[in-house]
Amino acid sequence: MVFVKRDPNNAICAIYANDKNGELEALDNNDAEVIAFLTQCALEKQYSFLKSDLDLIRVLEDLIQILMEKNLISITDFPLPVIEKLIARQKIRKQFEDVSKLFDED
Repeated sequence: MVFVKRDPNNAICAIYANDKNGELEALDNNDAEVIAFLTQCALEKQYSFLKSDLDLIRVLEDLIQILMEKNLISITDFPLPVIEKLIARQKIRKQFEDVSKLFDED
């Protein structure tokens, strides 16, 4: 048994293990709305984590590029699989730059 709080649209907006004030609605753990709410929460957390990873990847790519431009590291300092990934990412970025130029307004 869980206790849910609902928003003005009657959708679940929070779930609690107990109802200290007697103001929450009791639902079975296996209730479809409870499962849907928990699934949505899990998806939102996964999305946030994935977005954070993607943002960090971009930072690391930029950092590697800056260090190479300043001759502090060389692409050959990395293992071959890393080199292949860096080159692939550079090609993808170049393609996006080329495509975005098509839509630039002068």
